[in-house]
Amino acid sequence: MKRYPHPTVLEFVRRQLGLGKRQVATFGSWEGFATLSSSEEGAFFTNAGYERVPSEIETARMAYLGDLQFEIMALWEEGRSDAVTFNLALEYLRAQRPRLLYIALDESDDWAHARRYDRLLDYINVFDAYLKTLWETVQSLDGYSGRTTLIVTTDHGRGITPTDWVEHDEGIEGSADIWIAVIGPDTPDRGEVAPYPTVHQADVAATLLRFFGLDPGAFNPEAGPPIPAALQADSAP
Repeated sequence: MKRYPHPTVLEFVRRQLGLGKRQVATFGSWEGFATLSSSEEGAFFTNAGYERVPSEIETARMAYLGDLQFEIMALWEEGRSDAVTFNLALEYLRAQRPRLLYIALDESDDWAHARRYDRLLDYINVFDAYLKTLWETVQSLDGYSGRTTLIVTTDHGRGITPTDWVEHDEGIEGSADIWIAVIGPDTPDRGEVAPYPTVHQADVAATLLRFFGLDPGAFNPEAGPPIPAALQADSAP
């Protein structure tokens, strides 16, 4: 897999805020997430696929999870269990206190491709519990409590018929439909916002940058705008 020829939003945040390499991090279940996160290898901390955390920052729990990832037989061999990825990221959050953390999970996609709608529903419950744990964790940590925003979204939709719901590709209706959820001190408590003007995946980066007080136009003038509903009225564009 080729890296992007331009800096990603994670690289931009690190550079603009003058952060150390461990203050921006990616944890992904599929090894490709490491390549997708940055235009240059080693731009910041990454742990994706079947990979251990380096010994110099490894905690006892990270070491345990590093061993466990090779014992759990994931549905597809391309990626490790999301349970390992999420819990490694959570432990890294506690130990390293990053300013920006990207967690990329993929088992909902795996179960759908396997046409196991029953397991997909089970996994969604697991994912909901991950979100609850993550939110409760950041609210329990000094420096994060009351100051942290979570942005949750997906990279693609799926087909909408009994035949093609397992797939996502150009020409499959529904594949372009995604969702986004935002919670944090700078986001009004709006609940589910619908109907609402169409927003795009390209708007996510600009929204993230506004939470850091950075100018999205300086990152990429051609990127989408911040999502107004995710921002307080006095900070919306």
